[in-house]
Order: sequence, then C-alpha cells, then structure tokens
Amino acid sequence: MAILVAIDALHAAGLAPTSNVRLFFEGEEEAGSPHLDRILSRNAEYLAADAWIIVDGPVHQSGAKQVVFGVRGDMQVDVTVFGPIRPLHSGHYGNWAPNPAQRLARLLTTMKDDTGRVTIAGWYDDVEPMSETERAATAAQNDGEAFDVAWDGVVVMRIAAAALGLPSLRFTYHGLRGRELRVQGMAYTRCFRALAPNARHAPAAPIMAAASRRPT
Repeated sequence: MAILVAIDALHAAGLAPTSNVRLFFEGEEEAGSPHLDRILSRNAEYLAADAWIIVDGPVHQSGAKQVVFGVRGDMQVDVTVFGPIRPLHSGHYGNWAPNPAQRLARLLTTMKDDTGRVTIAGWYDDVEPMSETERAATAAQNDGEAFDVAWDGVVVMRIAAAALGLPSLRFTYHGLRGRELRVQGMAYTRCFRALAPNARHAPAAPIMAAASRRPT
C-alpha cells in the first residue's frame, strides 16, 4: 500500500519517475510461493528489468531503516519419524517402545551446536564467505558494535550465513490429536535451509536428507 501511495504522490505532484517501474505483488510467500516460478517463466519478457527492489526483509537491530543488497530463498525438507502403529500407554511401554518424539528431538539437537552453528556435514561447503569489504561495511553499519555472540562476530554476519530453521514440529498419532501418557505413532518436523551467496538448492537436498537419516 505504501508503494501505491508513493506513486500517487508523484502523480499528484506532476513528477515522473526517472525509470520505468513495474509492480509485482505476490501473496503466497508464507505458503512457499508454489505458483511464483510458473508466473515468472510465463512473463519473463514483460518482467525483464535492470534491477528488482524487494520491499521486504529483516529489520535492523536498532530499528533503523536499511537497504539490503540481495535476497535469498530457502529449500525445505519434511522429516517424519514413525513409531508404533497405535498409541501405547507410556507407563507400560515407555521404557522399551520406540518413541518418535524422543528420536526426532534427539536428531534435531545434533544439527546445531550451542552457538547456533549448523553441524551438518557439508552445510557451509558451497557458501561463499563474506569478503573483507563486506565485513567492513557490516561493521560500519553497526557502528563497530560487537554483539555478544560466539560465532562470526555480529548479528548481521550471522543472518547472512546459510541458516537452519525448524518452523514446524508436531507429535501425533497419524494425524489425530495427541493424548497424555501416550507413546505416539509419529513425529514430524519441517526443516528449511535459508540460502546464502553461492549456495544452491541441489546440494542442499542430499545434505539435509543425509542429516535426517542420522542414527538416534
């Protein structure tokens, strides 16, 4: 809405943009943008541009406005751990029946260390490190302030790294509502890899698949 108001203001003032502007609104981002690729492919010629400005992104830690050069996508992997074919009373079966919730939780804790760095083998292999110029610009953006983090110095640098997220975690018996004191039949999570410079979807898929098969 703010973009349309700004364009209306230019028109009202009798001012013309110095460049041709096309607006592209996509409302399925939170659902994974399932139709975006098809729309871009079918309208590639019309949407061709010298630059894209994405009006979305992280807020600076201070709350100040900022321009971020570059945006990134992500790739997702669904992980399901199966257990008993029906819920089992944990008082009778808890010591020996495989518990999907516990196994999934144990698996997930092996994927990051206490500083937040991803421990999955190969996770950072295809990621282009920040250059000295980029690090200097980042430090200047933060007025040289060092945040209290153990890895990579400042928050912006950590945000720029290839991230591992867990937006969904569910323990259930084949879709039914869970009950107390039960060993459930299934545990589920959705993992995503937020990409970074030079990181690609193709190598990320087998890396995450291998991680999901770690013994628990």
